[in-house]
Amino acid sequence: MSFDLHFFALPVPFEPSPLSEQAAAKLGALVKRYGGPDAPDEHGFFFDMPNGAGHIEFYAGKTEGGMLALRGVSDPHLSFAWDVMREMCWAILVHVHEEKQVLLTSAPADDLGMLAEMDIETIVVVAEGPGDLEKVISEPFESWASWRDQVVAGKSH
Repeated sequence: MSFDLHFFALPVPFEPSPLSEQAAAKLGALVKRYGGPDAPDEHGFFFDMPNGAGHIEFYAGKTEGGMLALRGVSDPHLSFAWDVMREMCWAILVHVHEEKQVLLTSAPADDLGMLAEMDIETIVVVAEGPGDLEKVISEPFESWASWRDQVVAGKSH
């Protein structure tokens, strides 16, 4: 079980594009800075950050975008997500609840692609740093964590 952050190129395509060699090398170098491998395995990048900073499960490396699976949120996780978003020129989609999602970008976005056609409110937030990401995900993450704890305790269906 994880709280997932979805990374997309903008405008969000109906079908993901393959990741170019140049972009794959850029992503690999970014991951390596956080203590990970410079290339993904068949599913993505999975590694422990240095100095006990936490574990990264980033399903990415084959197509534009990816998914960061979070079980906890720490400053290193937020910094990793911010750096991926900014350096890869991707946006992060955060599911808030059934009727609302937030799209975090590092620059204004006029064309949302397929997101504009969804029957869910999409709020675009231009983030200026990892702190903005924390503000957006803190409430939905806490809600998810509460649900997860109930499921683990056998109190939810």
